[in-house]
Amino acid sequence: MDSTARAKSRPGFFSDRRGSTAMEFAMLAIPFALLVFAILESCISFAGQEVMANAT
Repeated sequence: MDSTARAKSRPGFFSDRRGSTAMEFAMLAIPFALLVFAILESCISFAGQEVMANAT
């Protein structure tokens, strides 16, 4: 009996699909939030440089 048939024959950890969307979201949410934060931080830094350059 292969592993796929074994997983289908009895309920267990590997055959339970509940929560898989939450896990996928958790794995992608952190890198996405870091990317958004990096973009915002770059915009703030660029705006600060422009203010300093135009202050004279």
